[in-house]
Amino acid sequence: VIIGSREMVGSVRDEEPWYRHVMGRGFNIMVQILAIPGILDTQCGFKLFSKQAVADIFPQVTLGRWAFDIEVLALAKAKGYALHEFPVKWTNDDRSHVKLADYLQVLMDTVRIRWRLWTGFYN
Repeated sequence: VIIGSREMVGSVRDEEPWYRHVMGRGFNIMVQILAIPGILDTQCGFKLFSKQAVADIFPQVTLGRWAFDIEVLALAKAKGYALHEFPVKWTNDDRSHVKLADYLQVLMDTVRIRWRLWTGFYN
């Protein structure tokens, strides 16, 4: 599984407000603690999956919206797929907004993913 990352050395972030970057980093720390340790940027959106990974992972995905990426990557890691991040060039879009309620919802969904991993829900 290949993941485009805005956080790796060599990545470029154009026109991103500092507060959005800080909020995103704090959010990612919580995602790493709860579900996917070691992945610097789960929410970038640039992802590439092998055909086998798609067949193994996507039928088990239950969450949508912002938590979709986290669940997909957590399942990939749990199933033993190698996750590789690569730097990308990313340009902020002022029309894109993340509300505090969205952060809270995805945090709750991330806790749900962690619980499901612990309890064997995905098995």
